[in-house]
Amino acid sequence: MTIHKKITALRKLLEQYGIDAFLIPRADEHQSEYVAKCDERVQYISDFTGSAGTVLVTKDKAALFTDGRYTIQATRQIDEKIFELCHITKYPLEHWILENLTNKLKIGFDPRLHTPKQIKNISKIISKKNITLLPLENNLLDMIWQEQPKPPMGNVVPHKLIYSGKSSKDKRALVANSLNQMKINAILISAPENLCWVFNLRGNDVPMTPVAFGYAIIEENGNANLFMKTEKLSNAILIEIKNDKNITLNEPSLLPAILKKFSGKKILFDEETANIALILQAERAYIKPYIQTDPIYLMKAQKNEIELNGIRAAHLRDSTAVIKFIKWFLESDPVNLNEWSAAMRLQSEREKLGLYQGASFPTISATERNAAEAHYQLNKNTAKQILDGHLFLFDSGGQFLDGTTDITRVLAVGNPTTEMKFNYTLVLKGHIAIHLAQFPNGTTGQQLDPLARQFLWSEGLDYDHGTGHGVGHYLSVHEGPQRISKTSNIPLEIGMILSNEPGFYKENSYGIRIENLMIVQEIQKLSLNPKKSIYGFETLSFVPYDTRLINKEQLEEREINWINSYHSEIIEKITPLLDLEHKKFLQSIATMI
Repeated sequence: MTIHKKITALRKLLEQYGIDAFLIPRADEHQSEYVAKCDERVQYISDFTGSAGTVLVTKDKAALFTDGRYTIQATRQIDEKIFELCHITKYPLEHWILENLTNKLKIGFDPRLHTPKQIKNISKIISKKNITLLPLENNLLDMIWQEQPKPPMGNVVPHKLIYSGKSSKDKRALVANSLNQMKINAILISAPENLCWVFNLRGNDVPMTPVAFGYAIIEENGNANLFMKTEKLSNAILIEIKNDKNITLNEPSLLPAILKKFSGKKILFDEETANIALILQAERAYIKPYIQTDPIYLMKAQKNEIELNGIRAAHLRDSTAVIKFIKWFLESDPVNLNEWSAAMRLQSEREKLGLYQGASFPTISATERNAAEAHYQLNKNTAKQILDGHLFLFDSGGQFLDGTTDITRVLAVGNPTTEMKFNYTLVLKGHIAIHLAQFPNGTTGQQLDPLARQFLWSEGLDYDHGTGHGVGHYLSVHEGPQRISKTSNIPLEIGMILSNEPGFYKENSYGIRIENLMIVQEIQKLSLNPKKSIYGFETLSFVPYDTRLINKEQLEEREINWINSYHSEIIEKITPLLDLEHKKFLQSIATMI
């Protein structure tokens, strides 16, 4: 069906069900960032393929809401005769509802795809016009999606102790200890990354992130009920579970029945991933849900020493692949270069690396106006040729058994303009400011974020995304709760992994982003105040910056010293991993400025 026919069919169902609108999030029942094909409902109804989006269809209007990373892309993909495109921060869904819908209307939604927090926040605003959100037993969009793919059934395998650094038994003990401190009887784990971390499992139910869908209930004594389809589990996992007297394996369909056994108990549900349908099941079992942040997020975010050593090793290997790619790129004739061929070459270099399992997110390989889209989605059929006089931005990463990587670099093709160099150096200065930051424990990402933006701000410029996101250990490349952003109030702790990626985007012209990954580390204990320490960052990524883009006159002496020290460290760490040809190349580009 065409988009117009899909919208028409959906509107007929609105009439049939006696509602005035239907809410369609890009979400699954676990609120995953990357969703399985069967959950790509926003793409089905609108053709928009970004990783963040919500569609609202009324009887006579339709709107797509997304953030600043995807507004340019959305303009290209959707039919704006059908959909109004809204920047979700500047024009939120609830405000659109107030301005476009009349009083006392009913908006239907699928309770499996929304959390209580999400619906409560919207309802609080739209109640001003007595507009209500109504949970529906059936997803109306699924009813018109005739060829909807089946749910994923990816194979689930153990994540070995040599990589995880801690057994599932020990992790469950940590969870149990946390429950006892909170005086809560059990936790229902709904976040796939948390589930896989606790039980040392990895799967492939969604692209780019090695997780498996399922649920678990862990009790205050450490006993666990795991809810996962048995046919997905490898023999090694089945044997492990059989030998562990504290784990009971159940089919997911048994979750409501098992919940009844906890009648009258206090159970914690994660406010970010526990959907409304799940909460309703608990309430029907006479359980009082405690809806708050799953404590496993913080446990998982603070990597142990074995995980950190694995991540360091993965980044060294990954850096060799990126450097080999840069050599190929710089020595290629621009006539033969396009965004697609560049991305495929980079992928081929990573595929040669040990322990490589696949990309950690879709590679961004972009030049000219495409690079001005912060999260440009590459398409083989529309890939641009990379021409002389332009910039080339590539943002990519890999999933390795011992860690997850993510790095962004910008390369000049030919001679960059004075403006390009000026803006690149502004971004680089902010990037260096984060690397150089030293701060007391308890400091949040929100407090560090202005360090990266200050030089752009001085020129009246900014970027419409966070400065840094958390990164998992062979899990999600975008891991919470830690971030460096204007809104993050989570204190940064030792062992957390973060990206450092300020940027600048000149619409329809070019884009700049520079990204390294870093580990939060303790720099110094304060003898006069034993409760306080000074934290800083250890760099994980070891790929030189394109010195042709650096305007030395804009830099302070300490910034110049940092770049030179970083390039020296790259040569020291990466040269032993390269053959003679690539050693010479690395030494030629990791130059002092």
